Amino acid sequence: MTEIIQKFVLYMKEVRKTSENTVLSYERDLKKMNQYFAEQGIQKVGQITDTALNSYILFLESQGRKPSTISRNIASMKAFFQYLQREGYTKQNIAEDLKAPRVERKAPTVLSEEETMRLLEQAAGDSPKELRDRAMLELLYATGIQVSELVTLKLSDV
Repeated sequence: MTEIIQKFVLYMKEVRKTSENTVLSYERDLKKMNQYFAEQGIQKVGQITDTALNSYILFLESQGRKPSTISRNIASMKAFFQYLQREGYTKQNIAEDLKAPRVERKAPTVLSEEETMRLLEQAAGDSPKELRDRAMLELLYATGIQVSELVTLKLSDV
């Protein structure tokens, strides 16, 4: 199964153009799933049943994994088994009916005015790095964009 997981990872990178973080997370999740199934005596993809997938999810819960982690594992399995079906490794996608646990969304924390001023003062200087850092902090503060949006921002976007 390790070889098929590597083919799936390559597919995610080259065909789906999935972000590097997502690819790494899916690969890690699937390797752990593979290890669990190997310990259960399941060596081939065709031996995995929907009951086996559910027992793996129960195992993750018993290990104290957070709902968000379990949810990502389920997303990894769904994508993997969809790939297996599309590529002809399996006749059906046994993961399509898996339900992710409800993930509580935390309200974002908001900085006080004093904390904001202290943060902006951290990048007070005239070196190119300090000027860049201050511009980044001011842009974050003024627009409310996410850090991931900021770091991928191009001059042509402005």
